[in-house]
Amino acid sequence: MIKDGRIVVELPEDWKKIIATLREGPGRIEDIASRSGVKVWKARKIVSGMKLLGIVRINGTAIALRERK
Repeated sequence: MIKDGRIVVELPEDWKKIIATLREGPGRIEDIASRSGVKVWKARKIVSGMKLLGIVRINGTAIALRERK
């Protein structure tokens, strides 16, 4: 769906859980998975997809949300 010139997509529930967890603060993948209630292997796949889309940034082992422009 296009809204105000932007593409808006409904995210899967696990993605929403990880984003909500990252809004609390950055962390390692294991910490993010346990805080969000998502299995570690699935969290790794989701974070990898988020990195490709530019949603998160990875600094060493710390994962954090990118600031919005």
